[in-house]
Order: sequence, then C-alpha cells, then structure tokens
Amino acid sequence: MGHSWGTIIGSKTASIRSDLFHAYIGVGPVGSQSASEKETYNVISEKVRATGNEKWISEINNVNYSDAYYKDRKYFAVVDKYRNKFGGGFLREGYPNSQGLKDVFGTRQYSLKERMNVFRGLANAYQAFGEKMAKTDLAAEISEINTDVYIFQGKHDYLTTHRQALRFYDHLKAPKKNFYTFENASHAPFIEEQSAFLE
Repeated sequence: MGHSWGTIIGSKTASIRSDLFHAYIGVGPVGSQSASEKETYNVISEKVRATGNEKWISEINNVNYSDAYYKDRKYFAVVDKYRNKFGGGFLREGYPNSQGLKDVFGTRQYSLKERMNVFRGLANAYQAFGEKMAKTDLAAEISEINTDVYIFQGKHDYLTTHRQALRFYDHLKAPKKNFYTFENASHAPFIEEQSAFLE
C-alpha cells in the first residue's frame, strides 16, 4: 500500500516486481502531480474569489501556478492555507501543523528521537525528492501492473486530485482493478471514512 507520494514508490515497485505482491493499493495516488497542483490552484482560486473577501482575493492573486511551483514557498503557504480552509487538504476539516505536532508527539509507539526524526525525515525527503515528486506523471511512466490494483481516492482531495487519480487508473492495465471514491474524504480516507476504508 502506498499513500500520497508513497504511491510513486509503491506503483513503480509493483510494476517492476508484481510477483512480490498479492495486490497493489494506492491511496490518494499522485497521478500527475503538476497537473494536480494546477487543477488545485484553479479550483482554490475560484473558491476564494467566490467569497468576495478582498483580503483573501488579494492573497491568492499574489501567487500563480508555474511548473516550478514546488520551489516557491510563498505559493505553497498561500495555496495550502486556502486548500485547508476549503476542505481539500489532508483532512476536509483542516489539518493545521499544530495538529500534526500533537499527533506525532502523542504517539507512544515512537521514542522521542524517532518523533523528532519524523520532521527531519520529511524535510530531507522533500529536499532530495521534491522536484522528482513534482514532475512525476505515473500515467506516463507506468502502463501496466501485473497484479490486482485498488485505488482509494477522496473526492475532495486537492493534494492529489481525484481527476488525476482517475486518469492514472484509466490508463493502467492490470489483471483486475477497482477505483473507490470516498465522497466525504479528502487526502486521508483512512481517517475520514475509516469504516468504509476498512471494509
């Protein structure tokens, strides 16, 4: 199972060594990350403008999507703020950084050092793989996985969009494949629709 950018690793591994898998499950798959981000920017911009809030409109108008979006901290800060505000981030009700800190530091299974390393690991992974992740288009890179494939996608996901997940799924050849849409979820259907996800 791969989630989010983990679907890059998971789907590539499953396509190369399908013999090691009973099935491949992709949750919130990347599809084309740049296309997802462009779609997200357009949707979020429309939602912000529809509010009529001049401050918000000014903020969103001061950033623009470009192919180098992944290098632009201001772009990320503004788009992520409104992505969360309008229910398209990690969770539909929003997932502020403070909640992420509480979740990591509240986890008893990790030692203090391991908890600290979660954030170091995220930063190091983005530094090493950010550009690769941003430029990945799984539909162009993977045409076939020779094991069963199941894609789980939140309808309101604007980190990896429903449209791009479906594009990847439609393009993919597999012995058996299913696409499951979670109508009330964003990027984490395993949290937001846990019962349906486990079913």
